[in-house]
Amino acid sequence: MGKIRGQRFTEETDKIISDAMKKWGHLPNPYVKICGIIPNYSSKQIRYRWISKLNPSLCNSPLDEDEKLFIVQWVENNKTPYGIIHWRDLINEVKNNFGKLRSENTLKNFWHLRRRSLNQKKVNYDSKLPSNYVNEKDIYLFHFKKDDDENIPSIPLNANPLEILCSVAEELYKRDFP
Repeated sequence: MGKIRGQRFTEETDKIISDAMKKWGHLPNPYVKICGIIPNYSSKQIRYRWISKLNPSLCNSPLDEDEKLFIVQWVENNKTPYGIIHWRDLINEVKNNFGKLRSENTLKNFWHLRRRSLNQKKVNYDSKLPSNYVNEKDIYLFHFKKDDDENIPSIPLNANPLEILCSVAEELYKRDFP
C-alpha cells in the first residue's frame, strides 16, 4: 500500500527520525533506512522533515538585516535569465558568510514575501502616481518628496533597480532611525 500523503509528523516520529539520524546520518541515504522504521512516511518526506525542521544545526532565529540584504543581492546577481533561483547554492552562501545554516523554506519564505510586498507597494504607488511617473526612480522620488525639494535624496542617473532599492532602504532607515 502507498504512503499516506500529508500525514502529520508527531513528536514521537520526530524523535525517531532524530535518533535514527544520529545513528545513520553518516550513510549516503539514511532516509531509506528510517523509512523502514516508520513506514507511514516516504524517504522523501523524512528527508524534507529533517532538512527543514529537525536538523539541530538549523538556525531558527529570524533573519537579521545583514542576511536579508545579502539574500536580496545574491538573488539579484545569481538568478538565471529565466528567473530561476538555485536555493541550495544560496543556503551554502548564507552558511559560509554568516555561519548560520538556514532552511530552504526560511530563505524562500523571506524572498517570496518580500517580492509580494514590493509588488503590492508598487501597485499602491502606481495608483497614487501621476501618469508621468513611469519608472522606479520616479517612484523613489515620489515616495520621498517633501515640502521642499532639497529633502529628495539624489540617485545616479544610470542606477539599476537594485541600487534604487538599496537607496530607498537606506533613506527609510535614516528617516525611521535618526
